[in-house]
Amino acid sequence: MTAGTSTAESAARRSTAATENVERPIVTVDVVIDPNTFSIRPSSGHLLIATGLPSVFLLLGASFYLVGGAFKHPGLSIALAIASGCFLAMVGAYVVAYVRNSRLFSSSSMFGRRNWRRRVKIWPKDELAELRFQRVDWGGSVPRLMYLFIGRDHHLLFRLEPNFWDDDDVRRFADSMGVKVVEAPPATSKAFQKEFPEAMPPWMAHTRMRTVIWAAFFLVTLLILPVLLAIVLPRLP
Repeated sequence: MTAGTSTAESAARRSTAATENVERPIVTVDVVIDPNTFSIRPSSGHLLIATGLPSVFLLLGASFYLVGGAFKHPGLSIALAIASGCFLAMVGAYVVAYVRNSRLFSSSSMFGRRNWRRRVKIWPKDELAELRFQRVDWGGSVPRLMYLFIGRDHHLLFRLEPNFWDDDDVRRFADSMGVKVVEAPPATSKAFQKEFPEAMPPWMAHTRMRTVIWAAFFLVTLLILPVLLAIVLPRLP
């Protein structure tokens, strides 16, 4: 019984070895790259102008205050320095993430967008009906230009800020999609919110309400927060 079992095991090993030594056929896979693939990314120069200059002016203002009031109000100066450093760090991190991660891309059958948090949203290529360049009056001295990507049922798919994207790149993206760029006349914020109610909350269409909210935000950021830090920091162990 033992000899028979050993012989059978030996035969099985030889059969397995012979099977392993047999050359297996090479499988060739054809990879087809879509020749219509196209993508654009944000403009580093536009981002530097949009975020760098305000940050530099803020840093200079904070520096003058720190130099002038460091001896009179040391606690407030330290708080302001910490707040300014945190603000600049957040702005820098956002700019780097936006440039590295944001993309617009298209192919033969679809197009999509990847935001600064690397979240991707895709639509069928025929979903894009219009790419509109339009200025919207938000109550400032100059109406603000926006790049509007409009779907077939006339809803706003998404919008891009010209401060972050180059005009020529967006036009080349429209050419790759086979969509014409429509340069629409300026519109008021109320008219824009009425045409695209999903684009922004209703309160943003009202100039007074928007002004009050922004004023409260800057009041808290520039005045109340540094004062609170000046009170809390000296009490820390």
